[in-house]
Amino acid sequence: MSTENETPFEKFKKLFDDAKNQLEQLPRTILEMLNHYEEMNKTNTDLKGRVKEIEEKFSTMQKEHEKEQSSVMEMEAELTKYKSRYQKVEEQMESFRKMYEDVAQEQKKELDLQELLAIYSILFEQVFAANPHTKVMLLLQGTNKEIWTRNEITMTTGFSPAAVLKTLHDLRNNGIIEMDEASNEIKLLKRII
Repeated sequence: MSTENETPFEKFKKLFDDAKNQLEQLPRTILEMLNHYEEMNKTNTDLKGRVKEIEEKFSTMQKEHEKEQSSVMEMEAELTKYKSRYQKVEEQMESFRKMYEDVAQEQKKELDLQELLAIYSILFEQVFAANPHTKVMLLLQGTNKEIWTRNEITMTTGFSPAAVLKTLHDLRNNGIIEMDEASNEIKLLKRII
């Protein structure tokens, strides 16, 4: 059928039928649009929840990092303090060695055993008594107890947990004790007395 021979009524009817078909499809299209919107809204809500969860995790991790960094700084400060004390002890020992050599050269005689013990006693009481290494060694050597916990050593010696931990690491690194990091148990490997 040619469009040139169509009457205005036939043209209108054809246009009306086309418009009617399109209008009939409109509710289904609107329903598809609503479903699509709901899916997008659900996806958006899920993403917002995920972003909030990630932000909370990030905040928690950031706080933990700051806490650990603060702890490391405290340990470094304590280490610096103990290094300074160790250096002073070394200087005192060097001074003692020089003094001993001078006395030995001037008098050219051997010190009586009691005099030597008196000097060692003074050194031990005034220089080494405050050293956590000495107290921990005396504690471990002076008892028959085989296994100690780090907490027991800390409470018995009266030193800070960080000082005791550093001391135990030093003793372990020198093969004097065996330390189980998981259970915090310490065992003396080299008994002198």
